[in-house]
This record gives sequence, C-alpha cells and structure tokens, in this order.
Amino acid sequence: MALSCNKYGSNVVKCLLTASEDQSTQIILEFLSNPGASMLLVDPFGNFVIQKALSISQVRSFALQDISHLLVG
Repeated sequence: MALSCNKYGSNVVKCLLTASEDQSTQIILEFLSNPGASMLLVDPFGNFVIQKALSISQVRSFALQDISHLLVG
C-alpha cells in the first residue's frame, strides 16, 4: 500500500503483472481491506496502481471465463 503512493507505484504494477493469479489477488485484497484505500484513489501514483490492478483482475477474469467455457463445452 505504501509503495503504491509514491514513485515506486510502477514496481507494484510490475509485481501485479508478474505474480500468479493467487498472489495478485492477495495484493488487490490487501489494497481493498486497508483503511486508507481511499487514499489510493486521490493520489496520482496510487490511482495509477488501482487502475492497473483493476485492469489486470478483469483480464484474468475474462481469460478464466474463456478457458472454463472451453473445458465445459
């Protein structure tokens, strides 16, 4: 959380991109469960991290849906 609100925010995004799905989910849940999560939205670096985290989670969710559809069919 603290790294997301400074110039190291891009490193947090790199972690989210390279982490496994479980790891990135854990990082995102840590953001959301933090009492100061709203600070990420108003901080320029934090906002960037939150937007990327949302994008990464959506892409992985869509990919999972596509794979499960193939496995069921």
